Amino acid sequence: MGKEFRRLTDSGHQTSIVATDFISEMTVLTPAMFARWSQENFFGYMRKNYGLDSLITYETEKVPDTVKVTNPEYRRLDGEIRKKVARFSRVAAKFGNLGLEGEIIPKR
Repeated sequence: MGKEFRRLTDSGHQTSIVATDFISEMTVLTPAMFARWSQENFFGYMRKNYGLDSLITYETEKVPDTVKVTNPEYRRLDGEIRKKVARFSRVAAKFGNLGLEGEIIPKR
């Protein structure tokens, strides 16, 4: 058996709160229960959208200072730039070859 009290909103919605704490006052229990519900909603959201339950462990591991990590977006953009620079070099080489007919150094 527990202690029950209800919260009535302006719209007429009632929220029933049941607690087994017979010592604390309602003014102490109510905010604590709503805070707990807020935490439960947060963890439910994290489980659904971020795979909180799929984490293997909550432990941390040390990462050496010498490990370099490349941003995947940087890697993608760098690859695109390299492709365009290579294409530009090929086109510039073709263009340069078109204008190199005849003597380069004029005769005196």
